Amino acid sequence: MIWGGKMRAVLKIAINNIKKKKLQSILSLLIIMTAAVLFSISLNLLFSVNKPFGEMHKNLNAFDNKININPNIENLNKIVNLFKNDSRVKEIQVDNCYSGDDSPKINGVQLKENYMIAEKANKNIGIDRLITLEGDKGKSPKPNEVWLAKDVADNDNIKLNDTVYFNINGKRISRKIGALIVDPSYGSSYMGICRFWVGKGELSKMLPKRDINKSIEITFKKCGDGTDVNLSIENKLGRPIIGTCVKYSLIKLAYTEAFNIMGAILGVIAGFILIFTLIIIMITITSLIFNDYKNIGIESSIGFTKLQIIINYMLSFFMLAIVSSIIGILIGNAFSNVYMQRFYSSLGFAKVTLPLFKTSIITISIISIFILVSSFIASISIIKISPVKAIRDGASPVKDKRKNTISLMTMKGLNLDFSLAIKDLLNNVKQNLLLFILIGAAVYMTAFCINTRYALKNVGKNAAYWGFEKSDISLTAKNNVTRSKILKDMNDIKRDTKAAEVANFYAYYVSIPKTDEFPSSNTMTFVYDSDFDSIGLENVTGKNPRQDDEISISTKLSSKYKKDVGDYFTIYINGNKKSFLITGIYQNSFNAGENIRLKDSIVSKLDASFKDKVPAQSSIIIKDKANTSKMFNKIKDKYNNNYYIETGNQYLSNHISGSLAPISGILMVIIISFVIVAVFCIFNFNLINIYAYKKTLGIYKSLGFTNNEIVKIYAYKVLLITISSIILFLPIEKVTQSPVISTILSIMGIRKMPLSMCSLQIAASLIVFIILICISVIISCRTISNINTRDLVNE
Repeated sequence: MIWGGKMRAVLKIAINNIKKKKLQSILSLLIIMTAAVLFSISLNLLFSVNKPFGEMHKNLNAFDNKININPNIENLNKIVNLFKNDSRVKEIQVDNCYSGDDSPKINGVQLKENYMIAEKANKNIGIDRLITLEGDKGKSPKPNEVWLAKDVADNDNIKLNDTVYFNINGKRISRKIGALIVDPSYGSSYMGICRFWVGKGELSKMLPKRDINKSIEITFKKCGDGTDVNLSIENKLGRPIIGTCVKYSLIKLAYTEAFNIMGAILGVIAGFILIFTLIIIMITITSLIFNDYKNIGIESSIGFTKLQIIINYMLSFFMLAIVSSIIGILIGNAFSNVYMQRFYSSLGFAKVTLPLFKTSIITISIISIFILVSSFIASISIIKISPVKAIRDGASPVKDKRKNTISLMTMKGLNLDFSLAIKDLLNNVKQNLLLFILIGAAVYMTAFCINTRYALKNVGKNAAYWGFEKSDISLTAKNNVTRSKILKDMNDIKRDTKAAEVANFYAYYVSIPKTDEFPSSNTMTFVYDSDFDSIGLENVTGKNPRQDDEISISTKLSSKYKKDVGDYFTIYINGNKKSFLITGIYQNSFNAGENIRLKDSIVSKLDASFKDKVPAQSSIIIKDKANTSKMFNKIKDKYNNNYYIETGNQYLSNHISGSLAPISGILMVIIISFVIVAVFCIFNFNLINIYAYKKTLGIYKSLGFTNNEIVKIYAYKVLLITISSIILFLPIEKVTQSPVISTILSIMGIRKMPLSMCSLQIAASLIVFIILICISVIISCRTISNINTRDLVNE
């Protein structure tokens, strides 16, 4: 009973501790709640993606491997039989398909994604079953319509009943969007491919038989058997299968990777915020102990153990942690539910199912453990307090032991408020150093994120670093323009005296044979019909290919296969094996950073069908850059009906920056989080400092200082720390930005990025930051008016 009574008293004291420090308690609650919101969203993203994707993949019998082949080149029956005869194969299905070179046009806009057309006889049977979300509920598309994945449609603002215009062999074909569906393999907009479904036999009406490819879809008894089966068949053939292969791992990556990356980043941000929170709590508890020195002595003398007194402080912040965590989890779940609605809808689920119990337990556990440990460490100094001495002295003997004190006489030439600010700055070195680091971190991350966002949004200005040509004007043919027409128009432009070079670029796929470490794979190839040097293609090491038997490869392929300049690299072009001399290694982010560059002449020799391929894009280099605007207007007036005409910067920014938009959004979240936490910390530190040194402030007031003059002291101090942080951390950011960004982008195949400085945005952001700091100081210093000099004399 005695113990129970004491514990009830402990609980009351813990609640009183929260009431005594209302502002700090509210601030701590808000920051812990912010961390809980981010942790909750992070865990929901990490835990709520893979499971529903796996269920959808299984329920709709999605393929584990899909191989698109041209039956005019590869022996279809032989390949199919090889798979059928393998005991690890569960099911195999062959369908007609077509992959177009130029994307279709919808609502007057040409799609930026690649596209394919596939046939479906019955959406409810076979591999890759479909679910209709909107529109036609029939078993297969009608003759005049196509079906499209809803997530892809939403991403491109495509609506039900919109008309799609395809250009196939120079023939314009229109189809209506008859249904928006769940496509188990190409249903994510992150795939970068639109798969349009048509009814059985419709492709033969749209194009000649020779242009219809075959799609072999395969499911395995064990999903992980795909690589081994492919290797087995490749060994029997003595070469890779001639065609493009899409694996389950790539599909899963497209559906889930963006959420996993975003979840991991939000988790890291939450961790940083939690660390800042722990620092605030430790300082707050130290301040509480400092001010409760006599009460601690009294509590000890009436029978409370040191452990029970320590529990008082731990319990105060533990209760705050529980309350704020619960509120944060509820808010985080609400955000997650809204954010993931589209993802779940794309998988065919009517509602979002979040692991609320799991995320709640983990979030509360992480936050509670950190809070309890930090509060225990901060309050353990209670053990050293002597009850008799505490009651006798009434105040902590260490409170006035300030090192590095400085006399005002040494600063007598300065403004008095400013002198007192410097005095406080030097007399509280530890606290002010911590504040300097926190503000410096906010300054660094603000500048870093703004510069990184600027670099990502202005890809066109750094085309060579991203592995592209330095194009002044870019032309992309509309979907009714043939290859011969494009080549004729480009030759006409090349004759203009203002044009230095005109180059056509083709996207092409080759096969890399298996090695002892890696299975064979399809790799994207950048094929140009011009001299590489003349269009500004650059290499990290080496030089551009000049001969047909030369090749340049990306940095990721170089690292993966341990190949360098001077080595030979073997690939299959249309089933023809050929070794090339590596003359250069460059960086490029396409195809996860794995790609190569070849001259069009060698591809034409080894693939007869290449002569019919339509260029993906044409680039024009201007001799005198001053003439670019005139040349642009001239080309637009003459060729606007047949081409989408953009500057080189616009083309790259539009086609690459869009995929980087989620990263740009995350960078803004990081800026806001660091700035808010820094401002909160300044607010809290000021409150703690005012309470700890209220006697000193009382002396200032008795000497005639007004409340506003004392506020100036704190404002000057914080501004000095802020300006010092800006002076130190901005140069650090400038030095470290390029290598840090390069390290982050290395997963995309980018080893080196130039320094990008967005000075105006940084300056504007820092001005806003300083204004918020000043507001924080003014609000926190309002408690100075409550200091009564008479009460201090009585104490």
